[in-house]
Amino acid sequence: MQRGIKLVLDIAAGTVIPILILTYLNEQLGTVGAYVAAALVPVTWVLLDLFLITKRFNVITSYIGAAAIANGLLAFWFVDGLRFALKDSFGSFLTVVVFGGSMIVAKPMLYYFTAQALQPGSPRQERLLHDLFQEPNVARAIAGGTLLMVAINALAIVVNVSLNLRIVTAGFGTTLFNQQVAQVNAITRIVLTIPANIGLIVAIVMIRRAVTQHLPEDEDDESDFWELMELRQTDRQSGTRSDGVAAQRFSGRVIIVGAGAAGLSAAYLLQQQNVEFHVLEASSDYGGRMKANDRFTDFPLALGAQWLTADTEVFAKIVNDTSVTVHVPTTGYRADDSYGRWKRGRLHRDNLGSFDYRTFVNGTWLDFYRQYILPSVSDQVVYNAAVNAIDYSGDGVRVRTQDAEYTADVVIVTAPLPLLRSRTITFTPALPDHKLHAIDKAVVWDGIKVFLEFSERFYPTYTDFHVTPKTAGHVNYFDAAYGQQTAKHVLGLFAVGQAAQRYTTLRGDALQGAILDELDTLFDRRATPSYVQHIAQHWSDAPYSRGAYLADHQNWRTVRTLGEPVANKVYFAGDAYTSGDDWGNVPDAAQSARLAVRRIVR
Repeated sequence: MQRGIKLVLDIAAGTVIPILILTYLNEQLGTVGAYVAAALVPVTWVLLDLFLITKRFNVITSYIGAAAIANGLLAFWFVDGLRFALKDSFGSFLTVVVFGGSMIVAKPMLYYFTAQALQPGSPRQERLLHDLFQEPNVARAIAGGTLLMVAINALAIVVNVSLNLRIVTAGFGTTLFNQQVAQVNAITRIVLTIPANIGLIVAIVMIRRAVTQHLPEDEDDESDFWELMELRQTDRQSGTRSDGVAAQRFSGRVIIVGAGAAGLSAAYLLQQQNVEFHVLEASSDYGGRMKANDRFTDFPLALGAQWLTADTEVFAKIVNDTSVTVHVPTTGYRADDSYGRWKRGRLHRDNLGSFDYRTFVNGTWLDFYRQYILPSVSDQVVYNAAVNAIDYSGDGVRVRTQDAEYTADVVIVTAPLPLLRSRTITFTPALPDHKLHAIDKAVVWDGIKVFLEFSERFYPTYTDFHVTPKTAGHVNYFDAAYGQQTAKHVLGLFAVGQAAQRYTTLRGDALQGAILDELDTLFDRRATPSYVQHIAQHWSDAPYSRGAYLADHQNWRTVRTLGEPVANKVYFAGDAYTSGDDWGNVPDAAQSARLAVRRIVR
């Protein structure tokens, strides 16, 4: 649910609707019925939000839920006068008791609230956060913020009780009582939330400032909190001085497993840092899932990574050298481009509208890496070197291929996730249980790319299939010649997940026939007569990929765990091994490599 809509519903259920019920529905519901209904509306909304919308059960939501249930029970305590004034202040009483009590037992509640808000995704991150919160100034900020919440709510009790005693003078069960309660609510539900929210903001700012003092500087202003936490831990273990200057930089050797986007990016950044490295690539070529074909037609086709899903500035960021002029031609889509959506056996046509993806012009992601990244690292890439074992039990690491063994201080693993799940690469000692659980739990979509040439264009710029549920994947056709300097008519098929099975189970003529039949159904039988040729890439058949990419719906905590290093010797980088903010594309793979290198060289 969008935040704006959620805010409106919060205000409506918490303030507006109860006041309207108490003011206008006394005759219809009876005075007692109107009072109970008004009291239960905000309670019901909180519980609906908790169980059906938010669906997150943690320290914060449990506290809110418990308070709502208690308020629901108190709605049936029919009292007036001082007892009603005290009952109406229950929420503030609860905060004073819980937060104040937490200070007495030296476990400030804001410790748990802040920890929950930062969302640690693994036991390791919980330990890192606990260590950070033990820093004296951070501990003081958490305690101070907790005491501030106690003070504000204590003041709220005094104000709320005073207003109720002054305004709610009628006896319970009368229309006047309900109207007076509505009058108080109109004041307190708005006025008293202002200092409470200000106090919470002040507490958050206090804690944030204290925490920031212990985090390393974000060099590119794009690292998230947990990336900086990992760098902090690296600094501490490498002997960073109290003034923040590293006492010693990494001067060892690095082995990189895989020469895809992440592997090449990591190698390139290590080269810039003058760190010795080797890249071990299982296949006979570089690029991984950035595979491309420049022979099918008169412009290159991306058989893997297709679009630019980030700002064009990402190219310069990957190159990481202001002395290099980076020029990568791309083009965006127009809002008035043709669009089709296949749903319930019917093709619905419209304009494309807002579509943030950009397509390469006479190039692909592979071409970008070939031009800007590969030249400086190509001499250190060893091909046909499939890694089958990594031993990090000693002081360094030993990486074994089918016919050689390499030694280094650390290793960066960029092998696609299915290779780790199938235990194609064995680790000694075994990876931690939580890491293995994330590897086995994560869903990698199967995928296929097909390009078909036709003698005429009969299709929209982009055609999307309605797939249910959304977790089942994506199927779409797109004009692969869009923006290219060509007279060819080439249509691309992109399909991943369960929805792609109707294609991925077919080969050769069977695949061609199925796709042409589908296109004939969509476009008035114009596909088969104009068909020229096609090319297909089954990613499940690729021996060193065995799938497309990590599913869009994957839990971010699982992704974050996938990206965590092990024993400060085994690092992970790739589109599936990120910080959990995003995954599944080349910029994410490059960013994960950047983080891995930063962790190592610091």
